[in-house]
Amino acid sequence: MESSELKHKTFQSVIWAVVRIGSSNVLSFAVFLVLARVLSPHDFGVFALATLVVDVARVISTAGLTDAVIRDKDADEILADTAFWANLGLGCIVGALAWILAPLYAWVIEQPEIISVLRCLAVLIPVSALSGIHTARKLRVFGHKAIAARTVICGVLGGAAAVVAAIEGLGVWSLVIQVAIVETIGCRLRVAELSVAGRACASTGSGWRRYGPSVAR
Repeated sequence: MESSELKHKTFQSVIWAVVRIGSSNVLSFAVFLVLARVLSPHDFGVFALATLVVDVARVISTAGLTDAVIRDKDADEILADTAFWANLGLGCIVGALAWILAPLYAWVIEQPEIISVLRCLAVLIPVSALSGIHTARKLRVFGHKAIAARTVICGVLGGAAAVVAAIEGLGVWSLVIQVAIVETIGCRLRVAELSVAGRACASTGSGWRRYGPSVAR
């Protein structure tokens, strides 16, 4: 890649990264303002305690694999394929542990209602892992525009669903619904993107492996 082309792509990537982060923060703040008038502090507290465990679990399941794929100079398919399955495997293991240990965690913090919330969020850990490496590969080729679009779509749909659920009186589950929609739709959009890439690849007669690990084929 020539220096001028690299600079141009880098500049565009920075712009789209700012758009993605900025829009995500604005949407999150707007949704929070609405939910804060509907949900109780207890609802937010239970969700925050469950999210604490899930966030730690996500860090463990990632294990630096996405960074390794992004920094790989050769865009090695074997590395990407191995990282995908390792990430998914760790996600399943960590998610299962969070599910199993949810009652113990609830007993320690003396919040029994957190068990069902934590278990639902634990199920989403492998779902998130499904798209982690694919997203890393997209970032590696300056695909920030597509990621920004997915972030906005997921944020709007998840936020709208959370507001409707809160108004309907679902309490803390409105926050769980928001996370579930963001994760599942985000993963689905990534799969759809890979499918389009695969059809384009087939029509041009080029290799399909360049678009992602073998699981995406």
